[in-house]
Amino acid sequence: MIVSSISYVIVKRFHPESLDVRRLKAKGAIVSDNKDTSILSKIDTEEND
Repeated sequence: MIVSSISYVIVKRFHPESLDVRRLKAKGAIVSDNKDTSILSKIDTEEND
């Protein structure tokens, strides 16, 4: 249990994001670490004149 806790802390220090998030960032699917900003940036809006 102690070894698991220590390894978790070490990994989180050097790699704060998960492997899934890292892959999505590499693909360009995630623009920001902030979830709200990331979702709102994907919404297309049209201006009505």
